[in-house]
Amino acid sequence: MKRHVAVVGTGYWGKNLVRVFHKLGVLHAVCDSDPTRFQGLGLSAEVAKYDNLQAVLMDTVVDSVVIATPAVTHFELCRLVLETGRDVFVEKPLALTVKEGVALVKLAETKERILMVGHILRYHPAVIKLQEMITAGDMGKVEYIYSNRLNMGKLRTEENILWSFAPHDIKVGLLIPLNDMELPVLAREKDLFRKVGTVVVVSEPEVIDVCFDKLATVERIRSWGLRAPATFCELGDALQLIDRGQLSFPVVVKPRWGSGSIGVEYPHDRRELVLSYQLVQRRVFRSVLAGAGSADPDRCVIVQEFAKGQEYGLDVVNDLEGHNVAVFVKRKLAMRAGETDIAETVDNRELSMLGAEIGRRLGHVGNLDCDVFANDAELNVVELNPRFGGGYPFSHAAGADIPAALLAWARGEQPKAEWLEVIPGVRLSKCDRLVRYEL
Repeated sequence: MKRHVAVVGTGYWGKNLVRVFHKLGVLHAVCDSDPTRFQGLGLSAEVAKYDNLQAVLMDTVVDSVVIATPAVTHFELCRLVLETGRDVFVEKPLALTVKEGVALVKLAETKERILMVGHILRYHPAVIKLQEMITAGDMGKVEYIYSNRLNMGKLRTEENILWSFAPHDIKVGLLIPLNDMELPVLAREKDLFRKVGTVVVVSEPEVIDVCFDKLATVERIRSWGLRAPATFCELGDALQLIDRGQLSFPVVVKPRWGSGSIGVEYPHDRRELVLSYQLVQRRVFRSVLAGAGSADPDRCVIVQEFAKGQEYGLDVVNDLEGHNVAVFVKRKLAMRAGETDIAETVDNRELSMLGAEIGRRLGHVGNLDCDVFANDAELNVVELNPRFGGGYPFSHAAGADIPAALLAWARGEQPKAEWLEVIPGVRLSKCDRLVRYEL
């Protein structure tokens, strides 16, 4: 069946779409608020010309509409077209907010209409060929993909650079978030990603919430019968225990909803504790944690018992169904800015069993970055972060390949056994480089 397409917007990119659809013999109409743009398009006489969308929608011959207008107009124009029961092809981005994008997808489903976003590189012959070569193994084992944009492109004032360029560069089949602030959003919306063929390696919202709220983390760990540091939201409670001799310095003061080492203090006396508590409260609301802290501003800081002993980092690996498959243990030898700087992989059965129990009980998806302090008397679990942490590269360099395993699971395949193993006794250090440059 021949299509009858109308192209709305004949500017920088729209004129290319006009040319292509005209060449295909399916162009019925063009629309632009500036009719002078029609000149030079080489349109045949039978192509209708309109200066507003309403006129296009009143043309009963039009069955499909192509939108190539500024990004800020995409949501409203797509909505109007879909409401009339027509198919829509819209240049990227689909919309400027997730909420608007979701609304358009749902409307298209309700109307049983096609809603397609134009990502030119996704269908570029070179990109398709590259994907075929990677899949066939012609390029060997791909460790990572790195790209640079070397052309400024067309400067626009009406949209963010991310909307213009970011959608182009990669077809996302597997999304692995690395930042704590991304996790709650992706956990809530992962079904939407699944509908477009993207697997998001993220746990259920309940798991994300428990791990992000450090007070809830301690309560959950203890509910499993495991040891976790004594933790208080009320400064007065901590001070009372210190006065009774039931809590000793140093202690840890940190945001209740924390990420990395933002705002962490280690006071060594009573006065330092009071000042540190007030300082961390202020820091929370000057950082990316402000949104989370505002949920309970009077209880957004915790005081925690200082865990003693040797610190270990565990990579607790679950498959995409939340089943534990591996635990990698590293002894931390040096820390910097809250991240492991030097570490050694170890074969420790007790810690491996602890990690496996946590993985089974939590039921997270993918990697769990877990911090444990071990001494002669006990194992103290201090952190659960349901994502790749700064310590994972040590496991990877010692033989593990969790990204490869995640890709295999996403394809419905079983990962190779060696991807889920590490060589013990491998000591590694991160390094910095100094680069000389001339002004």
